[in-house]
Amino acid sequence: RWQTTDEVLARLEVLSTPSADVAPTGTQQVVATRTVRRRKQVAIGIAVAAVAIAASLLQLSRGEAKHDLDPNLVAVLPFRTAGVDPQLQYLREGVVDLLFARLTGEGGPRALAPQTAITAWRRAGGSENSDLPQEMALELAAGLGAAQLLQGGIVGTASRMTLNATLLDVADGTIRARASVEGPPDSLTALIDRLTGQLLALRAGAEGRSLSDFTSTSLTALKAYLEGQAEFRRGRYVEALAQFDRALQEDSTFALAGLWHSIDATWGTGRSSAPGRRLAWTHRDRLGPLDRILLNAWVGSTFPIPTPLDQWIADAERAAGAMPDRWETWFLLGDRMYHFGTLVGLPNPLDRALGAFGRALELNPDFGPILLHLVDHAVFTGDTARLREVRARYHAALGSMATRQEWLAATALREGPALEVWRSDLDELPWAELLGTGVKAQQMGLGLDDAELALRKALERASTRQESWLSLNALTVLMLNMGRPRAARELARRAAEFEPDDGLHVDLWNQISRALFWGADTSIAIEAARRIQAFAEEPIPSDVQVRRRQIGDHCNLGMWHGVNGNTDGAARALGWLRAFPGNEPPFDWQAYRRACVTTLEAALAGPNERRPALDRLDSLLRAGPNESEYARRWMNLIAARLFAAEGDFEHALAAVRRREFGLNVWFGSTLYREEGRLAALAGDTTGAIEAYGRYLAFRSHPEPEVRAEVEQVRAELAKLVGEPGSL
Repeated sequence: RWQTTDEVLARLEVLSTPSADVAPTGTQQVVATRTVRRRKQVAIGIAVAAVAIAASLLQLSRGEAKHDLDPNLVAVLPFRTAGVDPQLQYLREGVVDLLFARLTGEGGPRALAPQTAITAWRRAGGSENSDLPQEMALELAAGLGAAQLLQGGIVGTASRMTLNATLLDVADGTIRARASVEGPPDSLTALIDRLTGQLLALRAGAEGRSLSDFTSTSLTALKAYLEGQAEFRRGRYVEALAQFDRALQEDSTFALAGLWHSIDATWGTGRSSAPGRRLAWTHRDRLGPLDRILLNAWVGSTFPIPTPLDQWIADAERAAGAMPDRWETWFLLGDRMYHFGTLVGLPNPLDRALGAFGRALELNPDFGPILLHLVDHAVFTGDTARLREVRARYHAALGSMATRQEWLAATALREGPALEVWRSDLDELPWAELLGTGVKAQQMGLGLDDAELALRKALERASTRQESWLSLNALTVLMLNMGRPRAARELARRAAEFEPDDGLHVDLWNQISRALFWGADTSIAIEAARRIQAFAEEPIPSDVQVRRRQIGDHCNLGMWHGVNGNTDGAARALGWLRAFPGNEPPFDWQAYRRACVTTLEAALAGPNERRPALDRLDSLLRAGPNESEYARRWMNLIAARLFAAEGDFEHALAAVRRREFGLNVWFGSTLYREEGRLAALAGDTTGAIEAYGRYLAFRSHPEPEVRAEVEQVRAELAKLVGEPGSL
């Protein structure tokens, strides 16, 4: 497996130019995360399912590769549909998905993931209207490591069809089995079961679960699901989600469609994954055994209770181990390791993430989010040479990146003309791209002046209350990161006018945490605490949303009183949180409640109890409680300050460094200042220099009341840089 960026890019370099033997597949469309703006993308060259075409069509013969073939692995290629009724055309690729669901490896052969097989097939010249010669198909299967190749054809009309299939030995091309079934299209699942059963019987394979046990009984729903999978493979994520939506409208128990609706919503379109996730979980008994493993990893093994992040990563590792041929398990593992590995203290999490991304690229070289992670990593680490390489490979494989990513690369590479074009085009950019640019800039800690331009334009372009609220909050966060609390105060006041009517007190909670950990206006926080107090004293109601609000109210009140020295007020909040029944809803907020209790217990503990309470808090935070990201950040800040007060700078530094990578921007400048201070005290001069440098990158234009703090950091940094061996 690839373990570093160098190894990933070395493999990509080999495959960056398509061979004359490999036909490009035309154009595709990819939707950037959190926007539905689509871009034409030319699918040429990069990572042809790695071992797939690279090791077969371009380099190896079947004879050279056969010692690497997996005897249980079957490469299923799209079925021929020449002359078939147009209403059955969706089965060309759809049969691959259906047979993949049937050949699970449970007591018999397993099918290669459709994304891997079809991507390699397209790159080798397969298309809607053309098939591969058998010799080339066998070479393709060998390159994929499959010892068996399954090909077939469909003939018939809208009322009657015949499916023919041939199973071939890849090493020598001999026929292992032939099968043929006939029937009406509305008995499709039964036909696939019969076809697979014949092949397995002829091949002396084992029986498995019936396909109809875990797909849909509705042909309309099944067709929509198969068309959704085909759209997803082409990078047309919005269109895929519409098909998965249609499948669920036709069959509200279709667990597999629910699972992929959730995956597509998260990775493809930025929509909420909750509806599909809940449906898939409710009807999980209709999934095959491997898809149940994927679902458990996707939702977390303690679902519907939030799974701690260290366990969440372990769930993804188990899924990748159980399904090493499926790209989605490797991307899931890489994504979680990349964003949360540092937070839970795993060794070398970014390198391990790159290894998982590399495997995912082998299996699905056209999945843009993998390369976008590599772009972000190169920007954050300041590796401009690597950034140029990754960006070029993205362009070669998929076309232009989302606008925010192109801006990010141009900013990191200091490409002045490209940035001027971007600024001149601000009026034409979608609201989501403008907002995303403002957030991305803070995640990476660069281009903050452009981020302000983008977010102010987003505020102008906002067409709904929610868009106005999100724009104002993003601007408030930016101002606080830049050391401009007065500007932030006015933006926060405006944001309060657009607060969502969801029964929570999110803006009030934000005002408190901003004052405590970001230097925001204390008078606003005092008023917020006063307003919360009136609600917090109400009896615990039966309404679950009000219960969520009360948990948040008491947690934030306890934090406010505790940091400000009002131990009685903090103790009252702690008592309420302790008394809240732990076996009652809202279950999705119970982890948050327990984390608040543990944090307040550590903050309020007396001298003799302080260290045990602090160790309990440290243990909880190292596991990564899976609640709001900003809450984890202030809890770790409190833990860091408590450890520092004990003189334990090593644990204090570890706590302040526990944060997700490339996601949350809350308290960014505060965290870097604290990290620099604690790193210096712990003797980590290099770490202190890097953290102080990132802090100063945020604070380029501070307001007068923040300048003294900025100058103090500059002085501390100058002293550190002047120390021998510090660079």
